[in-house]
Amino acid sequence: MSLVLASEFIQDTRFSFLGDQFPLVELQTHLDRTEVMYFNAEAIQLWGPDAIEGCSLLTAHLLMINVMGQMQLAAAAASIQAGQSVSFQGLPGSGLAGNSYDATPFGQQYDALYKQLIPATGFYF
Repeated sequence: MSLVLASEFIQDTRFSFLGDQFPLVELQTHLDRTEVMYFNAEAIQLWGPDAIEGCSLLTAHLLMINVMGQMQLAAAAASIQAGQSVSFQGLPGSGLAGNSYDATPFGQQYDALYKQLIPATGFYF
């Protein structure tokens, strides 16, 4: 069973624009993938009622990274067609490991929520 349903996800005004960018089935796939990768049973127990919010925010963050990367690639392709040089420095998503949550507002909200839930000195997922 899915932690977050895509139909409920896009009803949240913060995420509704993603319903215009991605079909509902694809959104559900992304939500399920985020759940499997980041919200196992132990993590859900740790997050408690905030697990749904955390999964939604993290999925929105990852989707925004994806969209921003696609936009930069499209802009680069247009520049190349116009005969201009292109630099790929700072491409979003190129360093998703570590602390890239500051790349989107959703990532920042997820990170803030995560830091509230996880004790600074304990084990965490």
